Amino acid sequence: MFLKANEDIRRFIRAHDVKTYEVARHLGVHENTLLRWLRDELPEDKREAIKTAVAELAEEQNRIIASIEADKQKGEADA
Repeated sequence: MFLKANEDIRRFIRAHDVKTYEVARHLGVHENTLLRWLRDELPEDKREAIKTAVAELAEEQNRIIASIEADKQKGEADA
């Protein structure tokens, strides 16, 4: 079976529920640039930069979700 170039990176992005435009913005590039990078096998430094960006974005999303849930629980406790 033929896999796309950088399939592991693509899966990593999807697994963390992060959008490619968010990763691109975090890296300071246009989404089309990121998608073009993913067409061919990436050098290790770009692979690590993308993985780091995805991890940081996912962590930020988790903090936001936790904050919303904490506010919601606080509101229910005050009621």
